Amino acid sequence: LGTHTLHAAVSATGDVTGDPVGDTASAAYTATTPVVVRDQGPITTVTLPSDITVDVSADSDGYTVGDTITYTYVVTNGGEAALFDVSLSDDLLGDLTDRLGTRTLAPGAETTATATLVALDVHVGMLDTLAIAAATSADDEVSDTDTERVAVTDVLGVVIDKPAPQAPAPAPRPQPLPAPTAPTATPAAPVPAPAAVAELPRTGADPLPLGVLAASLVFAGSLLLRRTRTT
Repeated sequence: LGTHTLHAAVSATGDVTGDPVGDTASAAYTATTPVVVRDQGPITTVTLPSDITVDVSADSDGYTVGDTITYTYVVTNGGEAALFDVSLSDDLLGDLTDRLGTRTLAPGAETTATATLVALDVHVGMLDTLAIAAATSADDEVSDTDTERVAVTDVLGVVIDKPAPQAPAPAPRPQPLPAPTAPTATPAAPVPAPAAVAELPRTGADPLPLGVLAASLVFAGSLLLRRTRTT
């Protein structure tokens, strides 16, 4: 800021008389001009938008086990700022950065890469691949992804559409145990009353004396028999 002085000098030479031998003349002029520099306010920094896109495609929609799948990747600078350190990777084929034509992209420029994969038995079904491109600009970091799906059949031409993996079901919560209850007394079964014994009708004679009498008669008979045998 303030007043500054600019100095300018002009000099010239040329043929004055037109004589081939010719005289020459020269002139010089020096000017001094003061210049005032004023403050124009804060300087505004403009940030250019940055963007990157990636597109992956296969050379066919369907393959058989043993075929070679060729993938083509196109990485484009879709922003207004230059991109540096461009990188490319694939979840099936790994890092593919070294296959890019360049790692620096001007606005609107693009670069390509190709990679191959042999279809195996583990690929039978719908095979998905995920491409990831990334880069940096002077003010930002950008990235983009793209997917490609192809069908892989076995030697019999069977395609198995593998379902997407699902999160396991949560384990059931343990249920609280019921509160213990006091044991209840079981009523005792009633004891049946003894059956009444029927009383036999009595006869005129007591059965016990008759038994004794009968035994006495048997004993007397046996004694009499012995005496008879001895005589």
